[in-house]
Amino acid sequence: MYLEPQGSRLIPSPFHASGAYLNPNIEPFSWPASKDYDQESGWVHISHDFGTPSTPVANPHLVLYNRYSGVLRVFFLITQLYDNNNRAFITLRFGNGSKKTAILENYNGAKSINAVDKFTTGGLEGQIPNYFSSNVPYWTHADFSMMYDPCSCQTSLSKLYIELRLANQQSINLKLNGSIIQDLKPSVNSGNPSFVSTLKPFTDAIAQISGIQQAQKDGIEKTALKVQNGRIIQPPFATVLTALAGIAGKWAGLGDYLVGLIDPNKGATPTPMKFDANIEGTGSINWQGVYKTAIIANPGSNMSGTSPVHIPEYNHILGTFNLLKTPIIKTSLYINGSEYLGCETNTMVH
Repeated sequence: MYLEPQGSRLIPSPFHASGAYLNPNIEPFSWPASKDYDQESGWVHISHDFGTPSTPVANPHLVLYNRYSGVLRVFFLITQLYDNNNRAFITLRFGNGSKKTAILENYNGAKSINAVDKFTTGGLEGQIPNYFSSNVPYWTHADFSMMYDPCSCQTSLSKLYIELRLANQQSINLKLNGSIIQDLKPSVNSGNPSFVSTLKPFTDAIAQISGIQQAQKDGIEKTALKVQNGRIIQPPFATVLTALAGIAGKWAGLGDYLVGLIDPNKGATPTPMKFDANIEGTGSINWQGVYKTAIIANPGSNMSGTSPVHIPEYNHILGTFNLLKTPIIKTSLYINGSEYLGCETNTMVH
């Protein structure tokens, strides 16, 4: 291979890697004595880029296809690191603006796939996770199962984007402890803006907690309606305050205050209010960026106007099986297993 910036370098293929070049992504190909890449087994070459003396490549790739199983097999070699990444993915999608066919229907995200006549035209994307190591060079691998679409030959300007994406995933723990103190003056009953603006940042944060606005649902709706009719404060703010009041033991004295806010003749007299805030949460921050893209024209499609560098060596429609039309089953209705009601319905089956 001719790598950038290392120059010419001998790198074992993923089928013969050993020692420092061996990793969990390619062990299934390296260990067996009988290698799974023979033409007799159905494997053909789609494309590769290992660089040339005049045009070295930063991250080589190899794409194979099995004519019998319909599997598109992709290898990327990571040779350089730019960030503190700890995840790797290989994705397959149609390029932006490319005409689509049904070959990626396996990745529609649904429990079932659609036939060719109603295949998903949205932004389908297959994504295969990989083990990752900063010890480069490092092989990654993905197998994509392709669906057959006989209409591919009539499609032009259709390109597949095979992308190596590196990601950085970091776990976070969020903990907020504190208290809020507010002097409640009589003017608050007419919608004191200073009081509202003081609590708004806190109530906005509370509203993000999962389920907070489901607590005391009936009370929330009732309170919000009264506040709205009384033109005291805006319904969203009332909703949040009432939800807080509905959490037992969390906000001492807030319930009495809300009652007095809606009806000054009831409830406790407004007094300085203080309540503690303890919020905890865990999660993760994910960043994912495209590290290398291999572009190939959709094999078997109309190659008019396609750059030769994108035309695959095996240029035939991918996939081995698909349903051309969505099946329709005629059903008849019986009662007690014998009486025929004489009606039939056409049921579409996916």
